[in-house]
Amino acid sequence: MGRTYDQIQQLSSAEDFFQFFEVPYDRHVLDVCRLHIMKRMGQYLADDALEDADDAAVFATLQGVLARAYDDFTRSTPAEEKVFKVFHAQEARAAAAFVGFDALAGSLPTRSSQTRQGVEANPAPAAAGSPGD
Repeated sequence: MGRTYDQIQQLSSAEDFFQFFEVPYDRHVLDVCRLHIMKRMGQYLADDALEDADDAAVFATLQGVLARAYDDFTRSTPAEEKVFKVFHAQEARAAAAFVGFDALAGSLPTRSSQTRQGVEANPAPAAAGSPGD
């Protein structure tokens, strides 16, 4: 492994990564989204093959991936980006819990079935002065 790999092994915080790779950042964004940014960086790196790259290429790739991950969270929120599994689970639970109007209406008895059961469905009130008074 190259010098860059050796150096990043010594980094312990998101701020360390941003300083090492010379990526400018807003302190508030990093305070709120640090775990999301670092996780997204890892997701982006999963697509890159860096084993055979020289040290300068590794540094440039890591710098670019960190900047790209950070940029995702300057334009969006962690809930919208859904980096962590918990966001996907919440979305699935919400979708499963939703019951549409069509499903509710389909489960209600119809007027004709109520009449067959001997229950008159909402009889219309007799108008005043109508025959039968």
